[in-house]
Amino acid sequence: MTKFFQKIIKNWVIIFIIGDILLVSLSIYIAFLLRFDGQIPIQHLNNLLAFTILAVIVTPSIFYFCNLYKISWSYVSLTDVPNVIKGVIGSTLILGAALFILRVYPPFEGFPRSILFIYPVFLFLFVGGLRFSKRIYWQLIRSKTLFPQELSPFPPLESKLFNEEHPRIILITGGAGYIGSVLSRQLLEGGYTVKVIDKLLFGSDPIEKLKANPNFQFIQGDILNINEMAKILVDVDAVVHLAAIVGEAACVSRKDIAIQTNYLGTISLARLCKAYGIKRFIYASTCSTYG
Repeated sequence: MTKFFQKIIKNWVIIFIIGDILLVSLSIYIAFLLRFDGQIPIQHLNNLLAFTILAVIVTPSIFYFCNLYKISWSYVSLTDVPNVIKGVIGSTLILGAALFILRVYPPFEGFPRSILFIYPVFLFLFVGGLRFSKRIYWQLIRSKTLFPQELSPFPPLESKLFNEEHPRIILITGGAGYIGSVLSRQLLEGGYTVKVIDKLLFGSDPIEKLKANPNFQFIQGDILNINEMAKILVDVDAVVHLAAIVGEAACVSRKDIAIQTNYLGTISLARLCKAYGIKRFIYASTCSTYG
């Protein structure tokens, strides 16, 4: 049983779906309460139950097609808001069409149409709030922009970023390359702790000797993996971004990968650093950025 629950916890999609079902039900209940001034008439309880069952079936399906279950729990940006809006509007329109078709059946007879205008407002607030809760926490609370330290109701911050004036933990993306490996050695000699993430497309020879250093940590991974990057950045003080597809020939042969890595990957990483309150982001661009 313990393994079963651990599996569920690791799969955020399941948690989001369960959360959405609860929020859909709550949104419908609040909409009915507002419509009937806090007292739902007995004759409309069947409407409430039938509409909730219908919405619980329809809404998660529409959310899935609107990519709402691909949004990372670790980080949500404002660019994800349109997907949330599409999901809410799309599911509401389908529910409206279903109500029109089923209006002659007893559970839906006399259904108050104003519910279709009240319900999506609360659904958007709740569904968006669930997905943005982690972003709000990191952006406003962990970065200390919401409360002054002496007035903050939250416990002291653990990240070294907020407790040290100078950066001590440096993340180097693409750090197994020539420039990254040289920089890693220099930073280690300067007393810094160095994290390196690299896909190792060209092997790990440049950093093999560094792995014996207790202040050096290597992660084989991809900067496009937002969930992985979010975990890596938790205790990082500064980022040196070197990961890129280098060379015109390589970029031309795989334009899609070049755009994802050199352009979209850089934007995604910069946004993550901003969300985590990392104040030093150094980007060493290659000529490949310009095509």
